[in-house]
Amino acid sequence: MAGADVVPQNPSGPVTQTPSPEKVQGSVEGAAGSGAVSVDVNRTTLGDGTKRDELSFSGAAVKDAIAKQAAAGAKAIRLAIPDAKDEVTETKVTVPADIAKLLADGKLDLSLAIGGSKIVIPAASLGAAGADLVFTIKPLKSEADRSAAQNRANASSAVKAAYGENAAVIGRPLSIDTNLQGHDVDLVLPLGEAASAGTNQLGVYVEHSDGSTELKRGEIVELGTGKGFKITVNKFSTFTLLKLSDQPAATHKAYIQGFSDGTFRPGAALTRAQIATIFARLTAGKDSAGNGQAKSYGDVSASHWAAADIAAVGKLGLMNGYADGTFRPDQAVTRAEMAALAVKLAQPSGMPGAGFSDTAGNWAEAAIKQAQGAGWIGGYADGTFRPGQALTRAEAVKLLNRALDREPAQAGDVSKWSDVPAGHWALADLLEASAD
Repeated sequence: MAGADVVPQNPSGPVTQTPSPEKVQGSVEGAAGSGAVSVDVNRTTLGDGTKRDELSFSGAAVKDAIAKQAAAGAKAIRLAIPDAKDEVTETKVTVPADIAKLLADGKLDLSLAIGGSKIVIPAASLGAAGADLVFTIKPLKSEADRSAAQNRANASSAVKAAYGENAAVIGRPLSIDTNLQGHDVDLVLPLGEAASAGTNQLGVYVEHSDGSTELKRGEIVELGTGKGFKITVNKFSTFTLLKLSDQPAATHKAYIQGFSDGTFRPGAALTRAQIATIFARLTAGKDSAGNGQAKSYGDVSASHWAAADIAAVGKLGLMNGYADGTFRPDQAVTRAEMAALAVKLAQPSGMPGAGFSDTAGNWAEAAIKQAQGAGWIGGYADGTFRPGQALTRAEAVKLLNRALDREPAQAGDVSKWSDVPAGHWALADLLEASAD
C-alpha cells in the first residue's frame, strides 16, 4: 500500500547471533567408591574464543545423590567441572536455597573442583545461607594479570612487613565473587611445581572486594594427584598464591610471656604498663627520630619495671599519658583503648565496619570501626561492643595476632602454663604470641 512502511524480508549486512551453549557433563561424587552422578553444564563460547560455564546445582538426580550420601554417613559431596582444553575463563555455579538446606541437614560439605582449585563450603555455612548461593570463579590466566598481581602483592605492607619484596606468584590468581559473605569457606590452590616448598615459604595475598588486603597463611594438603595450599576465608575477591623469600624481612619474635610461677593468667586484665611492654617488643628497632620526645610521668619512676618501654612507645606516638601528667601504668586497658592501639600499630586498609550499638560518639569510634572492618574485633550477641570493659590478656593476644597476621595454627597445641589447659579457646594464640 502506498505510504506504508516496507519491512525488508532479507536485510543486508551481517547478522549477529548469540552462540548456543554446548552441554558439558560435570560430575557429582560422594564418599570414595560411590558412583558419580552427571549434571549438565552450559558452556558458551565468547567473542574472544574463550568459554564461560554456568551450572545450577539442582534437579532430582542431585537431590537423590545428596540423600544417598547423607544416609551413607559421607562428609562431603564433590562437584567437578572438567576443562581439559583449559579454555574456560569464567564459571558460575548456583546452589539453590533448598539444595543448600539439604546439604546442611545432611551435614555434608560442598566441594567445588574447578580449574584445578577447590572451594569447600562447610555444611554450617550452607545452613546459614538462607537464599540461593552464587559463586563466580575467574582464573586470571594472562601473564599480564599474573605480573600485575605479583607487583601489587610485593607493594603491599602485609607482604613487605613479613617477607620484603621477594614474593613470586605460583600458578594463577583466582577471582571469586559470591553472595556468601561472613561465613567460613576453605580455598585450596594448586601448588604445581612449588609442591616442594615448605609451609613457611607460602602465603596467599588476598585483595578483598571492600578494598582491604591481607597475607593469609595456611597449610599444605592433598589436592587431586598433587598438593595444594589451603586457607580459610569469609570474604571474597582475588586470591594470589605466593612463594615467599626463604628469609623473612623481620624476625618472628615473642611479644608476651607468662609469669614466673608458671601461669599465664589468661583471664586477668591487661594493664597499660604491660601493653606498653608488648608494643615496645613489637616495634623494637624502629626509628623513632622525629616522632616525639620521651616524656616523664608523675607516676612512673625511673626505676619502674616498664619505664623504658613506656618511654619508647611514647616516642613512637603509640601511647600517651593523661592531662594530669600521669600514665596510670596499673590501670586496665579497655576494649576501646586496645582497638585504638591496634589500629595505630597495624594501620589497616579497607572499608570500616558499621560499628556497634554502644560505640556511637565514643572517643575511639573511628578506630573501633576500622578494627571491625579489618576483622580484628567483634561484638556481643546483643549488638554491643562494651568499649569501657577491661580487656583480658587472652583477648588482647587474640586481637593482636589478627592485626599482625600471626597464624596460631602453626604454634602447636601443648600448653606451657599451668592455668591454660588443653582445649582452652585461646591456647593456640597464646602459644603463637609467646614463640620466637
